[in-house]
Amino acid sequence: MKSLQYILYTCLLSLLFSMAVFAADGQLSFSDPTGKVGEEITVNMKVKSDTPLARVDITLRYDSNSLQFVSGTNTDGGAGTLRVHGTGDNSVANTLAFALKFKAASAGWSSITVEKQEIYSGDESLLNLTHVGKGAVNITAEETSSESAAETSASAEESEEAETKNEGVKAYRKG
Repeated sequence: MKSLQYILYTCLLSLLFSMAVFAADGQLSFSDPTGKVGEEITVNMKVKSDTPLARVDITLRYDSNSLQFVSGTNTDGGAGTLRVHGTGDNSVANTLAFALKFKAASAGWSSITVEKQEIYSGDESLLNLTHVGKGAVNITAEETSSESAAETSASAEESEEAETKNEGVKAYRKG
């Protein structure tokens, strides 16, 4: 009988002292910029939550054949892998923002994906992400000098045609 009471009291005390811990929810998203080959392109990454955020440790992957990493807010790495860590720009409440700068190396679509992430809320508990986005970068071909010369030539021909028409109108008015 005493052992049954002991088990019952133990269970009740366990229930009394147990606390439910609920992780805060958040979202990780990227901007989707467009640029030309040779230009510097900035991809903005933001972590948003309904609670204050403390810091992040995020590993990103990207195609190093189409994007060359230049610099980033609390970011290091290169050759296809980046580590974003620290507090970023937290000027907006419950948001950490990071700017990632790349040089566009080849035309086409390139993506930036999250390989792993640890995001901590203000009380240092891990954030539960309800959305993990990926960045899509559209890189267009740079204008070649032959295309530029063809456009200049076509533009010059159009100007000559317009001048010839105008001269005809002037001659008609004179006569």
